[in-house]
Amino acid sequence: MEENHLPANAHTRLNEMFILHDKLCDISEILNDAFSLQIVSTITAGFIIIIFGFFIETKVIFWAWGQNYTLILIATSYVIWGGINALMIYTMLACTTNTRETANAAALVVHKILQNKPAFMLNDEIYYNKMKSFTLQILHRKNTYHFNALGLFRLDYTFIFSAVSAATSYLIVLLQFDLTDYLAAFDMMLHGSS
Repeated sequence: MEENHLPANAHTRLNEMFILHDKLCDISEILNDAFSLQIVSTITAGFIIIIFGFFIETKVIFWAWGQNYTLILIATSYVIWGGINALMIYTMLACTTNTRETANAAALVVHKILQNKPAFMLNDEIYYNKMKSFTLQILHRKNTYHFNALGLFRLDYTFIFSAVSAATSYLIVLLQFDLTDYLAAFDMMLHGSS
């Protein structure tokens, strides 16, 4: 980054930026600690609903296609509910990933400024030392923006691949169960009540 791309008052606003970044680190740690239990329970429930929805939908489609529309609608409602949960989980992952990437981008900007050592740092070592201490602070608080849901898993886009691979494994095992008797009993119950 060239010096002429820096704002005119960049050196006077360094203290404000360091204080703001420190407060953001504290807030992210508080949020991670406060909402980890809710995040784990939400993701667990969503994962179960998604797997169960696709499992039931698959079994019902192969067993009752064209025969019992009520059973198909009930199974489809689980798939819709699972889709809503998947969107909610994706939104949460997008927020946490964007927060982490933005915080890392701020550290890169400060590092580029340090590498070029602009004119305001040539006469005053105070700003240079403040920026070095800021990059050291970022180094020591490197895991601050890694939201981790009680330390069980990281909340970033890699979680999607982990969840899809686990869901695929569970669905392969679940689809091997024969539910014909249960579906027939449920169909009889539906026809008996109508």
